[in-house]
Amino acid sequence: MRQVVDTIGPCADPLVIGGTGRAERGAPCEDALPGAPLSVRKAKHRAVRAGRPWFLGAIRQTAVMARWLLLCLATALCGAADIGWDVIDNPQAIRIRDATLRTRWERLFEAPPIWSARQVAYLGRRAGDQAFTLLASRLVYRGEPWGRGRSVNARQWQPMNREVKLAVLREMRCSGEAVYAPLLAGLLQTEADPKVATDLLISLWMLRPVGIEELAQRLADPRLVAPTRLPAADHPTVRSTALDLLLGLRGADDQMLQGPLDWACTRASGGERIHALNSIPDGARPELVTMAVLRLADELRLAGDARPADPTALEAWVLALDRLNLEKLPEQRSGPAVMAALLAAAIDGSRGLAVSAAAALASTPGWAPGADGEKLARRAADPGCDPMIRHAVLGLLTRTAPQTVPTAAPPGDAWARLAAHRERLAKWEWERFIR
Repeated sequence: MRQVVDTIGPCADPLVIGGTGRAERGAPCEDALPGAPLSVRKAKHRAVRAGRPWFLGAIRQTAVMARWLLLCLATALCGAADIGWDVIDNPQAIRIRDATLRTRWERLFEAPPIWSARQVAYLGRRAGDQAFTLLASRLVYRGEPWGRGRSVNARQWQPMNREVKLAVLREMRCSGEAVYAPLLAGLLQTEADPKVATDLLISLWMLRPVGIEELAQRLADPRLVAPTRLPAADHPTVRSTALDLLLGLRGADDQMLQGPLDWACTRASGGERIHALNSIPDGARPELVTMAVLRLADELRLAGDARPADPTALEAWVLALDRLNLEKLPEQRSGPAVMAALLAAAIDGSRGLAVSAAAALASTPGWAPGADGEKLARRAADPGCDPMIRHAVLGLLTRTAPQTVPTAAPPGDAWARLAAHRERLAKWEWERFIR
């Protein structure tokens, strides 16, 4: 080693190559190519020690890199790998050369499947281009389990098979490959399982194929008839997910959402109705909100003090009142009907209905009860009136008709004093205006 270093000389870069292919003593430092990578300099050093021209190895390495670049370019030009559509219907006929991959593939068909999420992730990352066919084949499989698992019936196999399908869909979403989009769109039109259908819709949304809005519309409105209506539209969770997707892609004012929003706000019940009312932005679709208020008012008034058929009706009623634009309500075509329903609810409705209706009426600018103020005063003056209803009605009268409060509240009551104070303020403002 010392002899080689002495031969190279005291240059800053020890690999100084002359024109003969051997190191020369005392060569100038600029011939050492100080900017060359360390691997290139080591290759030159080994070539010099072996006594052969150093550039032969560099030429050979360059040729190998060129072949790899040509292979990558050809792969890119040929496009991404596709699904083997001719074999996905028969997963047992798919040939897998790697023994480990074959074992993990067969475990997805056992009952129960062992670590299905881990097996699917392994196939997606190690199977290469064959992963497209394997994942698609497992997703469309509807047969019985096979392999080393125990014997199960169809009812036991259904949740096991669903678990594997959800893992496959999760892997497809993470891959972001658009090659899965036609398969997912086709499965969504026949899938009846709500969990699988929801995952199919979410996966399609993440892949962003053309026509996702149309599929979501066919899922969000169950009043459509076959073949336009999809099987999964029978489930409220699927309809709510489809409605969320449409609202995010098109907006609440788009014509495509007319049918789904009309169903969710005025025909549906339970959590689906609450979800739809909560998803509508403030000020959007006022006609649907007013229709929901009228329908809920009738439903709650018919129930009376008993529990309504829909236990979430009162919650939906309060949410619908919050979505009302009270300032522009008198200008709407259904505005008078909504005000009449609110007044009737405040006069003879149950506790939750009357309290929320009175609060909404008190917040409406320029509204006055007129002749119905005496009915409100008589309800507040009733000795058997619920305290919450009494305070809500007295607050409404104090704001809109303070002259009726003394007939509903005993002398010296806080509401009576507040109503008298408001009357004096109104008189002072009027006299000041006249002067």
